Amino acid sequence: VRDNPRDGAAWGHLGMVLRAHDFDTASAEALRTAEELDPTEYRWPYLRGLTLVLLDPDAGVECLRRAADRAPPRRPE
Repeated sequence: VRDNPRDGAAWGHLGMVLRAHDFDTASAEALRTAEELDPTEYRWPYLRGLTLVLLDPDAGVECLRRAADRAPPRRPE
């Protein structure tokens, strides 16, 4: 993030690391930034939603809905 502050993937990685260490609020903010910088990526609202359902269930569900809308269709196996 320091080297490339406009890189959504870098912010997403930071959000995942913060979440893994139970920094939920900071994680949600980093993932929000990742989503803003990389709006077509479904992982960022999905991961943010997983965190927010614990802190703010309504906001978490909204994030999960955005992730589902952006996710690529799955082919039946």
